[in-house]
Amino acid sequence: MDGGDMNRDRDRVRLLSNRIERSELKPGDHIYTWRIAYSYAHHGIYVGDNKVIHFTGGKVTKFLPSRFHPASAYCQACAEIKRQHESPANGGSAKEADIRDSSHGAGVCITCLDCFVHNWGHLYLYAYEVSTKFFLGKMHGTCTMARADPPEKVLHRAFYLLKHGYVKYDLFKHNCEDFSIYCKTELVIQSYIAGLSNQIQGKISHAMYMAADNSIMSHIMSEIDRYKSDIGVRKDATRVPVEKLLKAYEQKSACIVGCLGRAYVDH
Repeated sequence: MDGGDMNRDRDRVRLLSNRIERSELKPGDHIYTWRIAYSYAHHGIYVGDNKVIHFTGGKVTKFLPSRFHPASAYCQACAEIKRQHESPANGGSAKEADIRDSSHGAGVCITCLDCFVHNWGHLYLYAYEVSTKFFLGKMHGTCTMARADPPEKVLHRAFYLLKHGYVKYDLFKHNCEDFSIYCKTELVIQSYIAGLSNQIQGKISHAMYMAADNSIMSHIMSEIDRYKSDIGVRKDATRVPVEKLLKAYEQKSACIVGCLGRAYVDH
């Protein structure tokens, strides 16, 4: 795949807005939608045919987060997704719709775009391999300097984690943005101290500096921390194949991750 395809996410966003129309979406896109007055965003991987694979906390079905439909009523589009994936022709079974143990990847689900957006408005495209200047000019949780893999690899990881599960949901270490970034890059953090999520890391860093001293220097230091925490420049980022990811997390050991992965040095 040539460089133009590899950089397509970066080339499709603007400095002032990452907003994207549904007609512009491509399979393998990392998309997000803002919630509650732009206070946070929900992220996922667009897999084509009006479907998104995403990660959320709590007990959910494989096909639909129960909190999106408290009455357990599927929308028409999600009901069709469920039917297709349960079809024996697709290697599925009715048991795949059962609610799984939330301690082991229960939060990975596939829904239609409408349920992903969930009445919160527009869709936005997460940008990869952006310049330092572009990165610092954007809100945290909207882009990264890391390089994205080709769409076919992104889709493989997303569907693999949908089938086999991901780790336990953790707002600070394993959230929806972390899940989507992993699908796009195959990267994990060796230390386990923090996740890949620039959205959470940026907000925490900013709040700490502002609480100490609401000055221009505090703003600058906050942005420096945000830059250093980005997965695209971190030296403790390691590539771990999706087939080995769960085993690595279950071991809860940075050395295991380091052995399974290959050092990510091609920034």
